[in-house]
Amino acid sequence: LSTIRVPQFEGHPNTTVKRYRDWKKDIEAVKLVNKLPDEELALVLYTNFTGRTKALVEFMEVSEIRTSEGLKRIWSVLDDAFEQMEYERVADAWRAWEHAHRSPGQPMADWLASLMRIKLQLTTQDASVFSEEALASKILRGSGPSRKDQHQVVSHAGGLLKSEPIQALLKTMYGRHHEGEKK
Repeated sequence: LSTIRVPQFEGHPNTTVKRYRDWKKDIEAVKLVNKLPDEELALVLYTNFTGRTKALVEFMEVSEIRTSEGLKRIWSVLDDAFEQMEYERVADAWRAWEHAHRSPGQPMADWLASLMRIKLQLTTQDASVFSEEALASKILRGSGPSRKDQHQVVSHAGGLLKSEPIQALLKTMYGRHHEGEKK
């Protein structure tokens, strides 16, 4: 166990929720790669904690950490310190969805990938279901081309608002559009 290293996370008070979640995801990967049971992962985490993160879990005894509930307790303490309340997560996910637009200079493929990630985050936080037309409309409206060009994309897609053909056409027709834009 002493050779297993986990990514550092000091947990400054201004740490973002995204930073915390990314770190937590990295920890899950370390667990899977090293085939660690929860009891051993809890001990590895505890011995690698520094700063505020260490201070938050110092109240736990090593014997408590090594139990089957030790890792759950550590996550509970850290989630309380770094996670958001459920209503905040839902509000943030909706805000990200509502404000999602391709930035000038951003490649179309990158923007489409980021929009799908935002959609996944939203549907994870809120059981919202998007119609095919609503998704295709959001993709098209946020992609950046003028209204006239958007009409052309829909026309090439057979006049139907379907997300897959709209995405494919945007990548084809505007895949290099970002190169002429000012960032």
